[in-house]
Amino acid sequence: PDLAGLFIGAYGILGIITSVTYRLRQTPEAERFGFFAFDDYERAVDAASGVQAQAAATFVVGLFGGPKPDGETGDAFLHLVVRDRAATADARMREAAAICASHLGRPGPHEGTRRYWTEHMYSWLRNTAPGPYYSDRPFFCPEVAGFVSTPGLKRAVALFREMKAEREAQFEEYGIRVKGVDAYLARNGAYLWIDTLYDERRADAYAYGMQLRSEIAERMFTEGRMSPGGLGAGVAPHIMPKLGETYGLLRRLKGAMDPNGILNPDLIVERGT
Repeated sequence: PDLAGLFIGAYGILGIITSVTYRLRQTPEAERFGFFAFDDYERAVDAASGVQAQAAATFVVGLFGGPKPDGETGDAFLHLVVRDRAATADARMREAAAICASHLGRPGPHEGTRRYWTEHMYSWLRNTAPGPYYSDRPFFCPEVAGFVSTPGLKRAVALFREMKAEREAQFEEYGIRVKGVDAYLARNGAYLWIDTLYDERRADAYAYGMQLRSEIAERMFTEGRMSPGGLGAGVAPHIMPKLGETYGLLRRLKGAMDPNGILNPDLIVERGT
């Protein structure tokens, strides 16, 4: 099929697809799921590093902020997914579970993990049905996201928590909420996603929200040693106009797809236009 064309992702990333490479892989015989809670987020990072080092899980998602999974207590949480031959999948999940237990992880129900993986709905990471997450609520979410080494998650998470603690009064004043501080881990690294929510009906919340995102990004990309995951609003005004007429087309497309400017305000269409 012809898959070439324009791509605009929910994070605000955009690009031109010029070619597609197909890779055929055999569907794994089995999928196994696990969930562990930790009372210290650093132990969760150590457990994730151990799971990666032993290739014990195919995918790991770590939760380091935002709402806790419904019905669970702890400081951080790991969702584990193993896809492999049936006998091997069982052995790998046992190894991953042993690694988590060695770092004082508590096993819990993994139905949310399974539903996240099979239904492709982010909300299940917190044992929550999609309705509350995807309802038409007046909040927008200017993310900060990027790549970081797995051990580096300790510093990045600590940095965000420090910034939040320093700004508790402003969080309260402007009604700011933390949707998630989540890390998606593969074989040798992590992609950290920091989501904060602001009430889009309030001009003051919008202004402070944009300022806060800039502050978080600046410190994450320096002190936090995070590598940016894409083109951010901070540099977009300098880069995008160089596209000429293509920039005009992208602005019109973004305006049509996102008329309320919810997806990364200022990335393609700046304020006031």
